[in-house]
Amino acid sequence: MGMYTRLDLNVAIRPDNTELIHTLQRMVAGNAPELEGRSRWMFWSSSYYHDNIQHASLIYDDISNMYKLSVVCDLKNYEGEIEKLLEMIAPYTNSRFAGYVRYEENSVPDLIWFVEGKMIRCSPEVPLSVLSTIEGV
Repeated sequence: MGMYTRLDLNVAIRPDNTELIHTLQRMVAGNAPELEGRSRWMFWSSSYYHDNIQHASLIYDDISNMYKLSVVCDLKNYEGEIEKLLEMIAPYTNSRFAGYVRYEENSVPDLIWFVEGKMIRCSPEVPLSVLSTIEGV
């Protein structure tokens, strides 16, 4: 059946790329026909494997003059849809720490950072004493 990957993302996006903003708006609405496969509706994908409530919103903030994107979803990330999304928005965000990605079988998520227009995904070092307290490790 395949495993699910959870995305928990909160970023501020500059409004200078209207094509990107329009694509994100369509993704939030549940259908971005310009994208391929699961990417079209990934923001609305969810499963019972992760304890989360799926949501997606893109709101313009008048104070920062930025769009705020907030997404919690999980999907079968077979074609690297999550990485493609993160690479697509990386050049247009001023955010540094953006959230995390967690594969269904992993107890500890990978952290998502944006640095100089690039996405960086890294696994945190968690002490064994902490890991041993997590069920299933």
